[in-house]
Amino acid sequence: MSVAAGMSDVAEYLAVAESGRGSGGVAENAGGNGGRLVVLSSLDDVRRWLNVDFTVTIDRLAGFRVMSVAEAAALRHDDPELATVAERAARLGVPLLECDVLEIDAELRELLPTPVSRRLLVLPLAVNDKLLAVLMSDAEACAAVEFSVSRRVIPILARSNLVRQGLSNQFDRTEDEALIRRLGLDPRLTTQADVQRDIERLATEQPVVKIVAELVDEAIQRRASDIHIRPGAQTFELLYRIDGDLISVRRFLRALLPAVVSRIKVIGGMNLAEHRVPQDGRASANSGNMQVDLRISVIPTIHGEAVVIRILNTAFGLRSVAEIGFGPRDERLFRDVIMRGQGMLLVTGPTGSGKSTTLYAAVLECRKQNVNIITVEDPVEAKIEDVLQVQINRAAGLTFDRTLRNILRHDPDVVMIGEIRDHETAEIAVESALTGHLVFSTLHTNNAATTITRLLDLGVLPFLLKSTLLAVLAQRLGRRNCRYCKVPEPVDPHIREVLGVGADEVFYIGQGCPKCEGRGVKGRIGIYELLEVTPEISRLIVPGADANAIHDLAVKQGMISVTQNAITLARAGVIALQEAFQVRVD
Repeated sequence: MSVAAGMSDVAEYLAVAESGRGSGGVAENAGGNGGRLVVLSSLDDVRRWLNVDFTVTIDRLAGFRVMSVAEAAALRHDDPELATVAERAARLGVPLLECDVLEIDAELRELLPTPVSRRLLVLPLAVNDKLLAVLMSDAEACAAVEFSVSRRVIPILARSNLVRQGLSNQFDRTEDEALIRRLGLDPRLTTQADVQRDIERLATEQPVVKIVAELVDEAIQRRASDIHIRPGAQTFELLYRIDGDLISVRRFLRALLPAVVSRIKVIGGMNLAEHRVPQDGRASANSGNMQVDLRISVIPTIHGEAVVIRILNTAFGLRSVAEIGFGPRDERLFRDVIMRGQGMLLVTGPTGSGKSTTLYAAVLECRKQNVNIITVEDPVEAKIEDVLQVQINRAAGLTFDRTLRNILRHDPDVVMIGEIRDHETAEIAVESALTGHLVFSTLHTNNAATTITRLLDLGVLPFLLKSTLLAVLAQRLGRRNCRYCKVPEPVDPHIREVLGVGADEVFYIGQGCPKCEGRGVKGRIGIYELLEVTPEISRLIVPGADANAIHDLAVKQGMISVTQNAITLARAGVIALQEAFQVRVD
């Protein structure tokens, strides 16, 4: 089997390989041998690959890892995009680069114009007298690259994220070095203390202002929920949390960290001179027609200050009860609960599971009844007309318990409490529900049943809880399959066994495409279980209550668990079965 069929003109070579035509062509020969491919693990491997005798068969290439198509397909369990790229590489007869980090030689920057690299998403890796090895995620770019250079191009495939990371390392570093010189910084000085005298100046320098403004704007446009700035020994990394995944965007030289962090502190109203203790701040930003609130956290680390910016879009994300993804049974019951004149509805789930979105949907539904609604939040995540919203301010002494005691004098019909965190808040919430108010709030528990035992642990008396608690909604967010690249999902037998699905049932998973930035997922969907406190459930609310017994009885009475709802969504192809396995509640 020939590795490259004599390395004829690459554009023609790939076209022949793709179609499987021609004598001795890559695809023809590879297909005849089960589609084996060479896997490169480093730049040293790439350099060695350029000097390979291409008349040698793959099985005789000493020192290189060889993978079969079956092995490539098996990667779908852990990395669907890598599996797709590996299968494509095997089909074309070109090598696959699989590594974590790419540090490109500086002299290669001149071989391929920067605009061409960014536009085509290609990256020069290594060169010899005749050949240029180019990294790409799509071999279709090969002909355009050959047109731009005077050497023959050897394509090497990789995940799109690895190509983007390499582009960042190659080109962004050059830009960072130029910016460091422009700001008059010493690249060896990497901490706030090193540049303390210039810290205020750096925070207002136009290039620094532009960097921070652009990273916030990009995050908003990509609908990220959080921006992370993570300092390291030589660089600091910018990451966005999108659909629950933490996505690396680029790395900056660490010398720029003090300037960037100081600019963020300025917009967040924090103390520029303080680097020893954590700080919190708030700001607002505009992107296009969207206005968002920013909640900023800065903490000191051994490599400098780390930053997380939570993006709260006060306009986007408000949904009605019909839009948040309930099944027919749960939507009917949820509407019935929030139409009650008094009592308590609790929403539980981990951080970032969409609890606030659900509570806002309930508030919007109640607003139709022309009632007085007051919310107590930290922070206020969305602004709603005709609703009195109170922002907690602990520095000024405006805590949940103090605020709740005062707002009851404002004749509310509906009270929404951002979170029940302690005995005082729980006690006031129960008292409010007991005295003729409809109370909505959130809690952090594993499932609906454990919410009841958690309230008892907080000191709420069982007879009061029986009298006030109407229902508990537990929820998770599952990542939606990208509808453009959905393919049958290879499911681990263990997952099928745990979830109780048949061996012949077909499920789907996103394999990664440009529409989803190679992630295979696009957006998220709520997955719920709604426990109604029936008279039978109420009898189980006693000191030392058994959460498992409460859960089992609720299921017997018709409650559909988070796990079962997730499996239903997987059967419909909305999420992968693997995703259902991850969000399940045992």
